[in-house]
Amino acid sequence: MEIRDGDWTLIDHELATGRSTWMKEEDGKYLFRVDMPINDILDANNDALVDTIGKKFGEWRRIASVPHHLVHKNGLDDAMTQKDGKWLKRFFNDSDNQKFRTSRGRV
Repeated sequence: MEIRDGDWTLIDHELATGRSTWMKEEDGKYLFRVDMPINDILDANNDALVDTIGKKFGEWRRIASVPHHLVHKNGLDDAMTQKDGKWLKRFFNDSDNQKFRTSRGRV
């Protein structure tokens, strides 16, 4: 049985992670797409954030959890390697990235 999403054909699905790999042919080339659900991670992040309500801020508290496939895409890996604190603060304090946060306040 072939599973399709428009022009894309499912070639692999990992039940444990929900990761799906899709392929299509375009202009004689094969293109691949990887879909990775992140709702469970975002829900866990929200639960962790809610758990910090009423607690004191402190050093070395986990501030975020970012799905591994987005770390490279967003440039987080480069910022961490270069120890670019300004970039990391800007990224994690940006409201567009709020769902990655696991604690309240500002970085």
